[in-house]
Amino acid sequence: MFGLGALIVGGLVLLGGRIVLEAMEEEARDAQRRWRNNSERLQKDVERHNREVKRHLTSNKQSLEFEQLRQLHYESHQKARAVYGILQDNRKVREELSRLLCQSAKQRDTLKQRITNLSGNQKFEAKKELGLLFAHRNQCFNALEKSKEEGEKLLESVRTMNAQTRHLKLQIRDNCGHGGALWYERLEARRLKPPAGCPRIS
Repeated sequence: MFGLGALIVGGLVLLGGRIVLEAMEEEARDAQRRWRNNSERLQKDVERHNREVKRHLTSNKQSLEFEQLRQLHYESHQKARAVYGILQDNRKVREELSRLLCQSAKQRDTLKQRITNLSGNQKFEAKKELGLLFAHRNQCFNALEKSKEEGEKLLESVRTMNAQTRHLKLQIRDNCGHGGALWYERLEARRLKPPAGCPRIS
């Protein structure tokens, strides 16, 4: 099924030195795929958006375009919702990796205990299996650390975006006339009652 060079250790498939988390629950595997497919794109998208918002916030123009700034504010909300979903996937992946590490630790301890009662070729094979199990755990640790680092990086970008969005909202209120002030009042009224399950952004 997995071709040459595949080894099964502790319910995981090691293929060409890369760990394939077949032991993951289906929901976590789906979350991992979504994270890998979308996190880098969203990170770049949020960083690009942050630069655009910052450019407008530091503009020397006395008169700011209401529609353009309102569109930027709207885009901030849309991007935050997308990031909110993908960060939930990141959390699921980290939880599953932690579960697998806990599971493999029990397997490691059991195998170590079994080795003390073995001899000859059986002991040699068991030690080889233990070595593969250690390799699997190292890969899981590395994957967990990488997932944490990537998640924190994206979260920090969103925090920056949220802070800039708050300033942008005040720019619209203070520099876009009556329309900007009215928009701000309506936005504040909606903000106090955000839809269930959506991240709150100022």
